[in-house]
Amino acid sequence: MGNRAIKFHCSIYANDVILFMHPSHQQAWAIKEILELFGEASGLRTNLAKCSITPIFGADQELDVIQHILDCQVMPFPIRYLGLPLSTKAIPKAHLQPLVEKVAAKLPAWKGSLMGKSGRLVLVKSTLMAASIYAVMADKLPPWVRTEIDAI
Repeated sequence: MGNRAIKFHCSIYANDVILFMHPSHQQAWAIKEILELFGEASGLRTNLAKCSITPIFGADQELDVIQHILDCQVMPFPIRYLGLPLSTKAIPKAHLQPLVEKVAAKLPAWKGSLMGKSGRLVLVKSTLMAASIYAVMADKLPPWVRTEIDAI
């Protein structure tokens, strides 16, 4: 199958799920079955009308069949997931700036000047843990983002 892949994104009530699969009707049927089993076991039903399929590497002739099996919309790549852009290429600075601003809004500047270095470190760490997006992606962020957040 090489580099071909599609992303299947679905919301199960308040939780988002992102699944990566090879673009085949067998995998689409498997995902549909897994979601049905999950619903039977947990009582949480997946609303496939709110789900989407996103081809990542090239178009695939089975995309129409997969869309029919999963009964959801097709969205173009790149996409935003949990507020952050997902892409196979470098993400432009303008797309990551809102993340820096979100962290800045959670770190009141006046508190930092009243604390010692260790206190500021604890505040920053606790704030960044609350901003789970940053905690999950911190190692993958470009250096300029980490520099700006550190400067805040």
